[in-house]
Amino acid sequence: MNLEKDEVEVLRKLGLTYLQAKVYITLALAGSSTARSTSKSAQVARQDIYRILDELETIGLIEKGITAPTTFKAIPIEEGITILIERRIEETTKIKAISRELILSLNRKAKTMIPQKNQQFILIPKKEVLIRRLRKTIEDAQCSIEIIASGTIMPQILFSLYESFNQAMERGVKN
Repeated sequence: MNLEKDEVEVLRKLGLTYLQAKVYITLALAGSSTARSTSKSAQVARQDIYRILDELETIGLIEKGITAPTTFKAIPIEEGITILIERRIEETTKIKAISRELILSLNRKAKTMIPQKNQQFILIPKKEVLIRRLRKTIEDAQCSIEIIASGTIMPQILFSLYESFNQAMERGVKN
């Protein structure tokens, strides 16, 4: 069975492995199938198919029939995607909580360290990171703002940071 790359890729982005996505889609299209038949249709090695079927069953994407030979059936794709999205949201929530703890921990450690002299020159490769960093620097500026940039990026910087520059000038910061 020739599955579309995009179909497998969407399921991978939702947290499945490449092989799990292939097997789930194969079963969803077949309706019900044995491990052997699914292995052939999905073009997945037979030694891997039972492990993958167990993983999919644990996630709740497939159901195992009590037949001889054992058959497997995928839950409807809409339900499957809902399950995967809910898992992804739960994982993201956990990662956010852990990240907040990490930030607090590192901030506590940073306060106990000897302060380093501020950097004078910074090279930042990505435009979004550069704009974010410049916005923060402009907001923190107290005396003056001096930016050295290429002629191609400078108009974009000025346009993106117009409000920040205006607020800095209102505070008395020199440009």
